[in-house]
Amino acid sequence: MNHVRIENIQIAYDDAGSGPTLLLVHGYPFNRSLWNEQGAALSNTHRVITVDLRGFGDSESSEGPSTMNQMARDLASLMDALNITTAIIGGLSMGGYVVLAFYKHFADRVRALVLADTRAQAETPPLTAPSATAPS
Repeated sequence: MNHVRIENIQIAYDDAGSGPTLLLVHGYPFNRSLWNEQGAALSNTHRVITVDLRGFGDSESSEGPSTMNQMARDLASLMDALNITTAIIGGLSMGGYVVLAFYKHFADRVRALVLADTRAQAETPPLTAPSATAPS
């Protein structure tokens, strides 16, 4: 595990392999360990970076709520710290929201997007509220 200081908080990440860079972003409420198996398989042909978003895993929390735009800026700062100009960037679920925000602000740094189990619109209250009829 590695750390980089971004806007006064420590961001944790793993960096393995060599080749084209693949930056993978976890969903809620997970952390970078979500990508362990994919990272192990893909690090044979790619440089795989997995990151704990602020407030998750081994990354520190910031004051107040973290926005998708803030976390997208964190990814750009991480890439800067690692001297990465462009990357294939993938996100799962909420990580996809962060990746889409990254693309909105830093499209020139994206070689390709990988979006898994995510959507372009923010979740609505019925999607985020627990359902009384949900199976247990």
